[in-house]
Amino acid sequence: MVWNSAAKFGFVSFIGLLAVTLCENDASAASPNIELIGTATISGTAVDATGETAALVDGSPANRMGGWSGMEWSGQGNRFFLLADRGAGDGLVDYQCRYHEVELECDEKTRQIQFRTISTQTIAGADGCPIVGSLTAHASDLVKHACTAMDPEGLRILANGDFLICEEYGPRLAVVGRDGLVRREFVTADTFRLLSDKPGEATHGAFPNRAWEGVAITPSGNRIVAALQGPLIQDAEVVNGWLTGQDCRFAAYDQTGKPTEQWIYRLDSSNVGLSEILAVDEERFLVIERDGGHGDDAKIKRVYLADVGEAADVSDTDDLITTKACERQAITKTLFLDFLDPRFSIRDEKPEGMCWGEPLEDGRRTLWVCWDNDFEPTRNSLIACFAISDVPSLGKVSLQSDVRTQSSKLDR
Repeated sequence: MVWNSAAKFGFVSFIGLLAVTLCENDASAASPNIELIGTATISGTAVDATGETAALVDGSPANRMGGWSGMEWSGQGNRFFLLADRGAGDGLVDYQCRYHEVELECDEKTRQIQFRTISTQTIAGADGCPIVGSLTAHASDLVKHACTAMDPEGLRILANGDFLICEEYGPRLAVVGRDGLVRREFVTADTFRLLSDKPGEATHGAFPNRAWEGVAITPSGNRIVAALQGPLIQDAEVVNGWLTGQDCRFAAYDQTGKPTEQWIYRLDSSNVGLSEILAVDEERFLVIERDGGHGDDAKIKRVYLADVGEAADVSDTDDLITTKACERQAITKTLFLDFLDPRFSIRDEKPEGMCWGEPLEDGRRTLWVCWDNDFEPTRNSLIACFAISDVPSLGKVSLQSDVRTQSSKLDR
């Protein structure tokens, strides 16, 4: 891959991204001007750069590479950051949360991405105490209102070089230094707080394992947007212990972390969840929606272009059902990329992280996506790079709500 060395970190002010309007009978349509230019598969038994040699309580290595839930370009060349989630066993082990700096070099001729781990940084509290993915520590946090556990899901770089990490346990938006120490947290409104880690127990707030799933920072740095994986409990219905509904929320903050607005993002159905959000400009974002299927069972693995420009602010609305807020103007969304398109045919279960990379020499933008393998040694991790051409005209479609549809579990 030949990179344009003159590209600057603020390139995402680019607003001419290509999108294809979602047609009623052709949800799988995809643009001919999006090209898959490379992929990398990393073994499920690969190790990170911590140098740890111990085994976790389930017998898995403490230095296992995988579980990628967030991805961010460093702003320089082929260097990227990959964020790991809560670790092997889905929260059953004391895996210390961490992120990796990696080098990704794509060869357009062979369509292969060369992957190299540069470093791994573990995450700890301001006092230096490790932050782990353990559900036991998480349950203790709910009682003590501490922060000793996280389920990291999204990663972005702030203007000062610190990381902004969103996680599902609090849920929290935490500012983390390059030394891995948590500097501060954004204030989380009670509307979004997780009140119980037992599905179906709470009547308000985030549903377990369905809270902050992605975070985006606009090119100006003045707007930060966090996105839920699914609806809040008060915005949907709990049926047989599981949440059903399509209306999840985006929450916007200014650069200081002060809440500013909330908008309704309408999922395709209750059977999908939101996995990532990435800023295009000040009002438009790429959003990953996916189901829980893998291989032939995969039905929805899509990237939408979401426009908040005309969406109603629902910050003053605690309950989207009884107040009929779902009738307010939701974010408009346009199909942008379908991973299941025969030209790509990527059927891995969990596309979880997404970021821009350095533009190509021919001017096309690069969009990078990583897949979460759940730390399973028999499943490879996947990274893909797409080249995006510039088409200035964008269509929009506002989808209708169906909050009564039965949901399915997206995360084990």
